[in-house]
Amino acid sequence: MTMHYKKLCSQAIAWLLATTLILANQAQGQQAAPAGGVFYAISGKGIKDTSYLFGTYHLLKDGYLNTLPTVKQRFAKATGLVVETIIDSAALPAQYQKMVLATDSLSGLLDKPFYDSLNNELTQTLGAGASQLNRLKPAAISTILAMVYAQKNSAAVLDKYTGSPLDVYFANTAKQAGKNITPLETMDQQMGLLFVKPTIGHQVEALKMFLRNKNSLVALGDSLMKAYVDNDLGKMYDIYGKTMEASHEEDYLIKDRNNEWMKTLPGLVQKSKQFIAVGALHLAGPYGLVAQFKNLGYTVTPIKLPK
Repeated sequence: MTMHYKKLCSQAIAWLLATTLILANQAQGQQAAPAGGVFYAISGKGIKDTSYLFGTYHLLKDGYLNTLPTVKQRFAKATGLVVETIIDSAALPAQYQKMVLATDSLSGLLDKPFYDSLNNELTQTLGAGASQLNRLKPAAISTILAMVYAQKNSAAVLDKYTGSPLDVYFANTAKQAGKNITPLETMDQQMGLLFVKPTIGHQVEALKMFLRNKNSLVALGDSLMKAYVDNDLGKMYDIYGKTMEASHEEDYLIKDRNNEWMKTLPGLVQKSKQFIAVGALHLAGPYGLVAQFKNLGYTVTPIKLPK
C-alpha cells in the first residue's frame, strides 16, 4: 500500500478514535435522550467548583467554537481537562502496523462478487482499488469510507471552519495552558475496541452491511451533523438509533465505556473544576453521562447554546 493511503488510513483512525459514531454498531435499548443539548454544568453533591460536560463532533474544526463563546469561556476557567484519549500522531504508524493490518488479505477474506463490488466502490471513492488496500482489516476499510463520505457530504458545514479537530484543540490548548489532562482510555484500548475486539468475520459482515446500506447511512450521518450544530442531543440520539437498526452488535462502544468512565469522572469533579470533552453521543440515553451523573445525585444543568 502506498504512503498516501497509509496516511489516509492514519487520518481515518485518528478521526475514529475521537468520535463515538460508528455506523456499523448497535446501541441497544434506545430510550429518550436528555432534553438539553451538548453542553452541561455539573454541580451539587458537595462540589466546590462547577464542572462542565461538552459533547464533541470530531470532524468539526475548532473555528466552530468561535460561535460558542460560552464553551470557550468555561473551558478557559477549568483547571482540568478530561478527554477520551490523547492521540499521539507519532505513535499512529506503530498502532497501524499492530492493529490495522490483517493477517489475511481482503481478496482472501471476501467472496469474489463482494470483492469486485468493494473494488468498484473504493476506486470511485478513493481512486484506489481493493488491491492497493488489500492488507487492511475490513473495519479499517469501513472507517476510511465512513470518513470520506462524511467529509464529502457535510462539506457545506465543515468548510466553514478552520483549525484543529475539536478534541485535538482541547487537548493541545489545555497542555499549553498547563491544565491537568486526564485521558479516560489509552490509544491501545480504543484501537483494540475498533480493530481487535470484533472478529474478522464480524468485520466482514459489518463492511457488507455498510456498503449495502450506504445511501441511507450517509443520509443519516448528514442529519446527525445538522442535529449537532443545532445543539439538539435528543435528535442526535434518535438519528443514532435509526442508524443502528440494521445491525446487531453489542453496545460496548457506548454503554460499557460510559460505565467504565463513571468510575473515574465523579472523583475528578469532586477534586477540581473539570471540563469533560467526549463524543456527543456519550452524553445521551439512559446510560449516557448526563443520566449517570444525575443518578448519582449531581445536578446536571443544560447550558443554552446558539443554533
